[in-house]
Amino acid sequence: MAGIKEVAKHAGVAIGTVSRVINNNSTVNPKIREKVLKSIEELNYVPDEVARSFKLRTTKMVALLVPTIWNPFFSELGHYVEDELDKRGYKLLLCNSGAKPEKEQYYLEMLNQNKVAGILGITYNEYEEEFTKDIPFVSIDRVFSKEVPCVSSDNYQGGQIAADELINAGCKKLAFMGSFTKINTEVNRRKEGFVAQAKKRGQDVIVFEKPDPIENVELFCNEFHEQHPDVDGVFA
Repeated sequence: MAGIKEVAKHAGVAIGTVSRVINNNSTVNPKIREKVLKSIEELNYVPDEVARSFKLRTTKMVALLVPTIWNPFFSELGHYVEDELDKRGYKLLLCNSGAKPEKEQYYLEMLNQNKVAGILGITYNEYEEEFTKDIPFVSIDRVFSKEVPCVSSDNYQGGQIAADELINAGCKKLAFMGSFTKINTEVNRRKEGFVAQAKKRGQDVIVFEKPDPIENVELFCNEFHEQHPDVDGVFA
């Protein structure tokens, strides 16, 4: 496999010039850049991303910090995030915190030290000062401050839609099943919207919750059914 030396020799330029082209340095003459890129293509040269990251103190890698990969939502989110990053020449680094504060802190420190290009985070702990450092951070479903951008859906309306769907289907005994944390997140708005819309339409809602993360989902569901066997409509 060709290396950077072979590319430089093939293009008739210095190794440093090849390096500048790879790193998209704007000081390289356009004709020289084109010549080097042609040599890279002909020799099928693949730059060493690890070596580049050490030199530049940054990587073409974005981290996704999630509480658990067992949750189907987080798994699907990771799939689509990786797909979009790949289209843009980036790779995904998955960090599974288990919703543990100390593990989240460990990952944040590690990611800061290794200078990833950015972090997408679903976090339930108080580390806002960690998110305003040099590395771009985007929060998912949780608002921190104006310093930290957040991506979320209209969770409240989602809860309202769920209530309407169940009631319109003929359900008479509604329940909300979920988990909770000490941190108020946008996800909590789903429950609020669900309960509010059900009451607006004349129905009460049983709220069945456990602390997040729920380790044994089967046990959680069995407990719910044992305690509320008459429920005929569930938003979970």
